[in-house]
Amino acid sequence: MSYIDWLLVFFGVPLLIFWVMDPSIFVKYRKIILRIWVGSIVFAYPWDLLAISHKAWTFPKGLSGIGFLGLPLEEWLWGFLFSLIITYLTLYLLKHSAHDR
Repeated sequence: MSYIDWLLVFFGVPLLIFWVMDPSIFVKYRKIILRIWVGSIVFAYPWDLLAISHKAWTFPKGLSGIGFLGLPLEEWLWGFLFSLIITYLTLYLLKHSAHDR
């Protein structure tokens, strides 16, 4: 299983389930989701580059070979998908906890 396959299984499947559970969150809160994505890029991108330059971590061979601004495609996908899942879960829980009060 490639890393992209792993990302699709462990992030894509939950996101599909979230879409079925309450798709309105993706539409209603799209500006919040976009801001979270931008924020995650602003903070995570320099962090990754710093860690790579100091050899704190490396990326394994066998990735797609596609990169952007010094990071492999898989790292960008992980950042976007992880941010989306956490943002959706937060918004979903806030929305549905407000109904329980």
